[in-house]
Amino acid sequence: MTWLKWFGKGKKASKRALPPRPNSQRARPLEQPEEIPVEAEQLPLAWRAASGHLVVTVKRPIGRGRRAAVKVSGPGSVMAPLTGAITDVQPLGSEFSVEIKVDEYQRSALKRILKSLQTGVDLPKARASRYRLTLPAVVSSQKGSTYMTTFSVSRGGCGLAWSGAPPEIDSVLQVRLGSGKASAMLRARVCWVQEHAGRQMVGVRFMAGQEAALMAIIAEAHTPAE
Repeated sequence: MTWLKWFGKGKKASKRALPPRPNSQRARPLEQPEEIPVEAEQLPLAWRAASGHLVVTVKRPIGRGRRAAVKVSGPGSVMAPLTGAITDVQPLGSEFSVEIKVDEYQRSALKRILKSLQTGVDLPKARASRYRLTLPAVVSSQKGSTYMTTFSVSRGGCGLAWSGAPPEIDSVLQVRLGSGKASAMLRARVCWVQEHAGRQMVGVRFMAGQEAALMAIIAEAHTPAE
């Protein structure tokens, strides 16, 4: 009996705590992009449509490869951020010339800003913060339901890595983001459709639905994995 008691204690003492189960929906937020202010009247000269780059001047050097958030401002407008990657930095007298490759899905917004400058209409208003977050998504329409994933999510809409034939602009969809209890059902309208690296990318704007559940999913993305 003494030996059995000793053996049992030895077994209990050898137990180790299991590592926490990973949660695929949790994601650490990306590094904070470098904010670069640009006056609206400078934008047409800064834009290189052929290569998809903006060339702007800044006061201090910025590392190549960093993310950038270009904030365009003009009279009576709210800054409208454009995101991209810094591909080149060159000294320019006491300042620095920075080349930014604008994210492809942001170029439609850039075109709207350029058009607003040509027509004299106020610049587009700043949108809700957007997060690069991959979530499972079930998209339903009259043609049926399809499983796909997001590549960006915000309070006002999301970008979808589309599966199958692309939808028509302005068509209405039902989108369920997340899985299980951590999900949100939303009614959405298709805003744009683009092809990138052989894949279809679709942007939708949320019109109605479970906004509180959506914001809880987005907030979870800011929580580091345990």
